[in-house]
Amino acid sequence: MHSIQKKILELAHKKNLARLTYAEIAERIAESTEKIQLIKYHVEKLIIDGYLAGSKKTGSIVPAGANAEKNTAFISIPILGTANCGDALEFADEQVDGYLNLSPSMVKSSGDGKLFAIRAIGESMNTAHVNGKSIEDGDYVIVQESTAVPSDNSYVLSVIDGAANIKKFVNQRKHNRYALLSESTKEQSPIYIHEADYRDFMINGLVIDVIKK
Repeated sequence: MHSIQKKILELAHKKNLARLTYAEIAERIAESTEKIQLIKYHVEKLIIDGYLAGSKKTGSIVPAGANAEKNTAFISIPILGTANCGDALEFADEQVDGYLNLSPSMVKSSGDGKLFAIRAIGESMNTAHVNGKSIEDGDYVIVQESTAVPSDNSYVLSVIDGAANIKKFVNQRKHNRYALLSESTKEQSPIYIHEADYRDFMINGLVIDVIKK
């Protein structure tokens, strides 16, 4: 994908492009406002290729799947960096690294949280069971944004002291702590989150699917 198209698509996740002039789009993605025709070309190309849905006439140009009809060819899901499946070693990074373009039938989400993807690192979740799929090194994990306390045995993306990890969540109320468990062919120690650790711990979302590498 052209670098300008990547910037336009990232902007589309924040703004309805139909409500911006091409000059305003150029300005917001740090391109010269003299490149109006070039910006117009790339917006139209993204629509043709299925990354964006809508038109200036309809008053809506958004990522495919955001407010598009059910028959939209693709849902465009931003890839927001990486997460470790073992210890929380890989630093969280919300910079968009690219997009996964998936058929709507491939992703079964629930609730209102936005979807994003994380590339898994490590093998400590290689016997997990997410819709019948394990999580192996290099796989893309689809996450639905949520900050609520998950139900027991949910697979979650969490951030511990600024580092992201993917684990199974268990609320061990008797011990007044959360447990983040690995599911692996190799023995992995649980990560325990006590009340004193809550300020450095955050649930980012629920793992709802895995796209194999």
